[in-house]
Amino acid sequence: MSQSSTLIPPHSVPTGQDRDLQPAATRIPPAQNNARSLLLRYGVALVSAALAVLLREALTPLWGDQLPFLTLFPAVFLSAWYGSLGPGLVTTILCTLAAAYLWLAPFYSLTAHALADQVGLVLAVLVMLLITWLTAALRRTQEQLVQQVHQVQARTVELTQANTNLRDEITARKQAEEAVARHARELERANTDLRQIAYIAAHDLQEPVRQVGIYTQKITERYRDSFDPATGEAAGFIVEGTQRMIAQFNDLMHYLEVDEANTERITTDCEVVLQRALMQLHESIATSSATITHDPLPTIKAHPAHLQLVFQELLDNAVKFRTTAPPQIHVWAEHEERGWRFAVRDHGISIDPQYYGRLFGLFKRVERDRYPGTGMGLAICRKIVERHGGGIWLEPTPGGGVTVTFTISDVREERRN
Repeated sequence: MSQSSTLIPPHSVPTGQDRDLQPAATRIPPAQNNARSLLLRYGVALVSAALAVLLREALTPLWGDQLPFLTLFPAVFLSAWYGSLGPGLVTTILCTLAAAYLWLAPFYSLTAHALADQVGLVLAVLVMLLITWLTAALRRTQEQLVQQVHQVQARTVELTQANTNLRDEITARKQAEEAVARHARELERANTDLRQIAYIAAHDLQEPVRQVGIYTQKITERYRDSFDPATGEAAGFIVEGTQRMIAQFNDLMHYLEVDEANTERITTDCEVVLQRALMQLHESIATSSATITHDPLPTIKAHPAHLQLVFQELLDNAVKFRTTAPPQIHVWAEHEERGWRFAVRDHGISIDPQYYGRLFGLFKRVERDRYPGTGMGLAICRKIVERHGGGIWLEPTPGGGVTVTFTISDVREERRN
């Protein structure tokens, strides 16, 4: 019993973790456990009072009537520490009755006649009550501290487990990020290799194709009189096919060169760039009797050669996709919050808006059998415009035709994004 009172007071409540650790066979129902604990606590109160009285009786031959209450104080302390406030008060009452009955005159009576005995008894009762209250409060504080320690330990276990899980998650995420970065590097390297292969193929295949076209023309000119109509038509198809292949090779090289070119943007006069594009298209403009006008164009930060290519491709499409009337084309620009917006407006053929997005893909053409081309022009324009931090789209022109609009962002806006 003394071991139980020292280590595990019966009124202390085990934590949930402690209850979970108890074997199922040794678990006691809560009601039965509380009753046993109550009996044990008040049993200790009774035994403590009895032992205090017996010990004082045993010391009576040595002490006589002196120090009648000395052995009672440890009993009250033990009862209050083990059983808390209630058992401590029981022990105090029993010890008070025993002292008045056994050690204060007249003996074997619950009254004390001498004033000194009455004062001593009152002081002893007050001391025992104080011991009971302080000990019970100390016990409650100790239990609260133990409970808080258990809670801190349980929380520490939870935090440790959460930290472990978080560390595992961080490790897994880092591994995933490293894998993504590795795949991205591999993909970039593969794309670089593919661009180089495509560029080399487009460059090196031009000459053999050109030679096929040249020698087919020579054979046609030399043996024109001996060719039947079908053979002459086949030779014409060969020449036309080689010219179309050379044009596709050139556009493919332009498309790939956009990625390889220096991305530094310099001060560019759009008026000059537009004039250079018109010079490149002089023959087709003269042949179609096209009229091209423009509003004043700004000076911006751009890649001059790429911007010229954009104007050249858009003007070429405006001239190419015309109606029976001579093309009327107008170029204008206006400043926006984040840069400049340009537009090339024509009054040529109309295109169903549902096909606008598809026309920016590679090798996408309008009415292949009617209009020549490689289907690369708008794809090249989109790549160039996007590298300038802008966008490009098609809109129908009122009265027929298409307006191609694109934006070029300011350098500071592009850096901010």
